[in-house]
Amino acid sequence: MNDKQQNSRQNRNNQQGKSNKRRNQQPQQRRQSQTRGDAQSGRNPEQRGSSQRTGGRTYQSLPDASLGKKISAAGCLAVIVGVFLPWVSLPVLFDSTTVTGTDFRGGRITLAIAIAGAIAIAVSPAGRWGQKAWGGVVAIGTLATVIALLIISDPSFVVEGGGGGALTPDTGASTDYGVFITLVGAIAILAGPLYDKYS
Repeated sequence: MNDKQQNSRQNRNNQQGKSNKRRNQQPQQRRQSQTRGDAQSGRNPEQRGSSQRTGGRTYQSLPDASLGKKISAAGCLAVIVGVFLPWVSLPVLFDSTTVTGTDFRGGRITLAIAIAGAIAIAVSPAGRWGQKAWGGVVAIGTLATVIALLIISDPSFVVEGGGGGALTPDTGASTDYGVFITLVGAIAILAGPLYDKYS
């Protein structure tokens, strides 16, 4: 009888020991899982509290975004501002007039894609671009750069109907400062995702 009681007591002790071991392992497993998740998403453990979860996905605020995202976001802002500034100057008799980016189709397209780029950056997953966001921002930066370079190389494009402008052709057309601000912003949009990928 004593042997049976002793065996029963040993079994209970063994079960309690296993239960305590499992309880001790659970916090460690959770910490390991969080560490693996941070490594996969590119986040530091300190950044975990600054992220926001929406619809099962984690989004990161701009201060905690990668340097490439910050560069592209600044580029989108520069393009949006630049489109509303003078792109081309035209002599009119003894005076001159200016054409902003919003006065012709190419500039309005540039404005639209810059806004789309800003949205793509804002909704991209925390700590990484995501394949669609990366490709989209690269395409947006490339297109905006091409449009700005086209105007810089041939300002008459705006007034000869190719850009959808309503003004009459004038051989005295010259580029203005707004298109250069737009070009710098477009290059920044393109440089952001490339920097994060290759740096």
